[in-house]
Amino acid sequence: MNDLSRTPAFPALAGRDPMALVAELDATILVGGERLRVAASLDVIAPATGRLLGAAAACGTAETDRAVTAARGAFDTWRAVPARTRGKRVAAAGRALLANA
Repeated sequence: MNDLSRTPAFPALAGRDPMALVAELDATILVGGERLRVAASLDVIAPATGRLLGAAAACGTAETDRAVTAARGAFDTWRAVPARTRGKRVAAAGRALLANA
């Protein structure tokens, strides 16, 4: 699983307009591999231009509890993955972020 653009949690990123992707992800969170829209959001403003970039999810207690529960559930599975494999997966995630920054 080195190509994050092929996982269900991530839309295909190649060739996508970054601002269209930001708009698509407005006020969403990723919990347990599922993208969820939340009711409250905060505007994200580019400090250099003052331009509205999108909206960040403003999670409440219920969303936070759900995320923490999912993270605890994923921990044992992640811990069982060999360190070298975990490192490769984290590096792949970093490359995906840099390629689409």
